[in-house]
Amino acid sequence: MKNSRISVRDIVVKCCLSCILLLQACDNSNDGVEFESEFYGNAEIIRIDPKNDIDEEYSMKASLIVSSIDYFPLTLPGDMVIGEVAKMIHHNGHVYIFDRHTASVFIFTDEGEFINAIQSKGEGPEEYGDINDFEVEPRSGNVLIYSPMSQKILKYTIKGEYLGAMRNKARLSSFFPISDSAMVMYNSRLPNEYVFESTFPIQPRFFIANDAEEIEKQDLETTYREQLLMYPVSGFGFYEVGDSLRLMESINTVIYKVDLAEGRVYPRFGFDFTNVNPPRLFDMEADELSTFMEDYKNKKVGGWATLYKVSETADFLCVTYFYDKYVNRTFYSKNTKRLINIGSAWINDMDNISMPSVETVTVDGEFIGYFNSNDFSRMVRNNNNKLSQRILDLEKSQRDAESIILVKFRLKDF
Repeated sequence: MKNSRISVRDIVVKCCLSCILLLQACDNSNDGVEFESEFYGNAEIIRIDPKNDIDEEYSMKASLIVSSIDYFPLTLPGDMVIGEVAKMIHHNGHVYIFDRHTASVFIFTDEGEFINAIQSKGEGPEEYGDINDFEVEPRSGNVLIYSPMSQKILKYTIKGEYLGAMRNKARLSSFFPISDSAMVMYNSRLPNEYVFESTFPIQPRFFIANDAEEIEKQDLETTYREQLLMYPVSGFGFYEVGDSLRLMESINTVIYKVDLAEGRVYPRFGFDFTNVNPPRLFDMEADELSTFMEDYKNKKVGGWATLYKVSETADFLCVTYFYDKYVNRTFYSKNTKRLINIGSAWINDMDNISMPSVETVTVDGEFIGYFNSNDFSRMVRNNNNKLSQRILDLEKSQRDAESIILVKFRLKDF
């Protein structure tokens, strides 16, 4: 399958405009709701004050907490382009990238060398109609693709060989393989009336399903309400830390620890955004939710912080959240319990260029982000500071590449 050469710059501009419109829709000066600590049980509470806690010194000097940083431009065949990085996973020395624009999963080595691209969109028995999410099997490195249109989760080797599929009628927001025949699944707010027809509109947000389409265990019972579909949910999903499986849920600003034996989830980290906490929509009664959504639609409420993404290593958390039209970053040390709120801007003073957003982590504790090559070239050309020689050389080599530059960095203890 060949892809037309579409400008990465055009795609990025469109994505940025979409994000701005979403954030503007949430723009309001109203305070958030009171933090309800009883919901989080024995979870570790991380308190972030988006209004007052920005550590400006750390924002301007990444070297205060970053011990090393390296750049790896991705090599792509001439007829391929990555249009929109929707998700990135690092596993066993490989980087997997889900490109939403081309409905493909690209695989590279740690150093950015191209290995393969799974591009099997179609209507055949070994093809997927679309991609909503993907995962990597922990033991094999095989790629799992969830296609709502095809109503199945398809499995491919790293070389793109089709291995089979698991039928799935459930509507999912995220999933994760726990064996050859079972998956943990999460559904944020979509109706699953065909799977839970005996209890619907009451349905679980978390459940374990096998390849016979049977529900083995479930948790996070909730009542489906159509009004929730109007609310922009920023982030959710499963991820691994060592031998532990986590589930991040943005609406409740929580990270759960998944207990596979019990088939339940328990709050591991809760996030208290002080006076700009978002509302707990899952706990609202139907009338209250209807009134809230009408006020939200008319911009009478809003302005709170929203959890977007969490990347976790054995020692640190990188917490990304929306607030006041900006994407902000906070780093938290699990060892010292210290928090550094970077804010929306973070400068790599070692190279005199911006730090990237964090997309994923390696098993040995590195954080991974990226720049697209067009944006990187503009940053360099418009930069009035003295840039490091490696940045100048990198920009020169990537000026017309229309590709992605991986950025890996490691944190110091703080």
